[in-house]
Amino acid sequence: MHYGEQGALRRGGRHAVTEVANSPFFSVIIPTRNRPDFLLRAAQSVLQQDFGDYELIVVVDGSDEGNLQRYREIESEQPGITFEFMVHRPRGHGHSYSMNVGAAIAKGRYLCFIDDDDYWTDAGHLSRVYSSIDA
Repeated sequence: MHYGEQGALRRGGRHAVTEVANSPFFSVIIPTRNRPDFLLRAAQSVLQQDFGDYELIVVVDGSDEGNLQRYREIESEQPGITFEFMVHRPRGHGHSYSMNVGAAIAKGRYLCFIDDDDYWTDAGHLSRVYSSIDA
């Protein structure tokens, strides 16, 4: 298993709500397979959030060699994202399994999931979710 450095890209944002030392409020999990360019857009939408108390976990579901190399490049360029690389299987392990792997290594109080081909268009998304939970 491979674990990336955590916290380096966590943004300051307007809120500081961590209740347990070194434990983020949200764990944002992105499962991906053979789509590193989509992943970049999804990850960037998370990194641009104005709420800073989160960790970002990317679960790479056994991608082929060419895409795996690109994921490794992204990992080296983005040390604040935790990457979990699953072993290669011809058809992968499956989306749900990848989500569960992310949940198993998450340290956040709440889990958020975003697919690699989706992205958040609003930088205040996590702030509003936090406000709803905290209400």
